[in-house]
Amino acid sequence: MHGKQAPRPPGGRRAAAVALAGAGLVLIYLALAASRTSVPSIVPVNRDARTVASARGSTLGERARGAGYEVARVVWPATPQPTLVRMRAVSIPQPTEEATAAAAEIPTMAEPPTPTAIPPRTEVITYQVQPGDNLWLIAQRFNLDQDTLAWANPEVEANPDQLRIGQELAIPPVDGVLHTVKAGETLAGIAQRYQVDVQQILAYEPNGIADAASLKVGQRLMVPGGVKPPPPRPTAAPKAAAQPAATSSGARLMIPAGAPAVPVDAPAQPGRFIWPTQGIITQGYGKWHGAIDIANRLGTPVVAADAGTVTFAGWSGGLGNAIQIDHGDGFATTYAHLDSISVQVGQVVAKGDEIGRMGTTGHSTGPHLHLILTYQGGIINPLDYLPER
Repeated sequence: MHGKQAPRPPGGRRAAAVALAGAGLVLIYLALAASRTSVPSIVPVNRDARTVASARGSTLGERARGAGYEVARVVWPATPQPTLVRMRAVSIPQPTEEATAAAAEIPTMAEPPTPTAIPPRTEVITYQVQPGDNLWLIAQRFNLDQDTLAWANPEVEANPDQLRIGQELAIPPVDGVLHTVKAGETLAGIAQRYQVDVQQILAYEPNGIADAASLKVGQRLMVPGGVKPPPPRPTAAPKAAAQPAATSSGARLMIPAGAPAVPVDAPAQPGRFIWPTQGIITQGYGKWHGAIDIANRLGTPVVAADAGTVTFAGWSGGLGNAIQIDHGDGFATTYAHLDSISVQVGQVVAKGDEIGRMGTTGHSTGPHLHLILTYQGGIINPLDYLPER
């Protein structure tokens, strides 16, 4: 006789499902813990405890406790403290006397040495003119005034706009007049001539003057701040004298020296002439340069600045190959240092006609056109009569 199965307690299936779910949760916790460097502790509870069914919305802890487990707080091991290592004493050798002396010689960067001041130049030096030089550029190079350079070099003073490559120039140390003592001269007379006080000459140590009576003939003195008196200017030459006879050879182009810079009856007329060539102005019109210099490549075309008659075409000493055109109204233009000439004396040219090519003949330091403008025999500034650029 088969016995009957004992009836299952009510709710047994639900309890089993809850237990199974709790076991799954435990496995999940174990998997999560395995991914870390240490494992959290899970504390089991008494299995005889009464099972509590989990309700919808219960927490994970509640579900675990319903399966007979209690999830304790996760306790991670403390960060290990560094192990103290006993350090042994190390003997440091003391520097020798030689090492100490060598270290003392090493300069420190905290206090850089003061640069040595360059004393001002006190002697007169010689300079050779280089390609492209002009009086203004040389003066700028040595921080001097053009007057000082011209007064120290008689050849330049006579022809300041006709420098040549290799020409030697005396370069004074300071602005003023470089004077060579002549027989019968006194220090007081020299000072008066150059409009300075005697003490200015005596106080300039490079002169080496102990007293005013110690001057020697031939002695060279620097007169700081001195001004050389200008030579007497001749009256502007008549127009006829400024124009040489019409000839293709044997005539020398005459440009009136020392003529008034701008005659009273020659007001500026911008645009009266056209530019005779293309290029850049490397030296303007001034006291020591009675023209303008327009520089460009060798062979650049040169044209007549206005219509007129050619009165000179040929070689003219320091001006090299030159052309002069009489424009018939008191004005005349001169084109100097040409490489070639394409007109002849007596030829009538129109404004803009080519008359030659730019060159560097005569006393010249590079290819350029030396343009001179005269009115009634007086030299005037070409820029006052050319179109504005």
